[in-house]
Amino acid sequence: RNLRPEKGTTWYGGVVLDAGRLVRGLSVSLDYFDINLTNAITSFSSPITLLNYYPNLVNRVGGSSGNGPITSFNAETINAAGIQWKGFDLGAQYDLKGTLMGSFRFSGEVTYIDVYALNAGAGAGLVNQAGQYNNPRWVGSGQVAWRGGRWGAALGAQFKGGYLNNQFAPAFEESALFLYNGSVSCNLPWKTKLTLGCDNL
Repeated sequence: RNLRPEKGTTWYGGVVLDAGRLVRGLSVSLDYFDINLTNAITSFSSPITLLNYYPNLVNRVGGSSGNGPITSFNAETINAAGIQWKGFDLGAQYDLKGTLMGSFRFSGEVTYIDVYALNAGAGAGLVNQAGQYNNPRWVGSGQVAWRGGRWGAALGAQFKGGYLNNQFAPAFEESALFLYNGSVSCNLPWKTKLTLGCDNL
């Protein structure tokens, strides 16, 4: 398939605050991003996106322009007219070293998506889909790690915020999702490290 090259502009800025003078071992970061792409190379597997923005990729009995029963979706890679992402990241990390129980690290990051917009080239311009099907406004992760001698352990969590599931009618609110994972590690001879982990605890 003949695809045109992507073009884009990116605005990105951030600050990192080392708060060690106030709380030893603490650092905080804040980043802002604004990404705009034209001729974005992408593919779509969501029926609602294909039906609303790319009806020519929906195969129906009697042709894609008709109202006959849907037989299949064409999820081939295409050039979208434009895509925009806009939001910010907030992160924090706290190191607690040299305690009687070992050293600890607490870290977390959260991302807020203000705009995730698609321009399908049909004249409607950019249509913001943030907070809609599979595009939650809030996502994040956190981890607690411990190290004591040869041994270490970590417990992490991923967060995916709720969103409006409008893939099919009637639309409904999808609840937030939390996933957890853990691991235990040990430093062995010959510069070898053994790690045992489990996802989706």
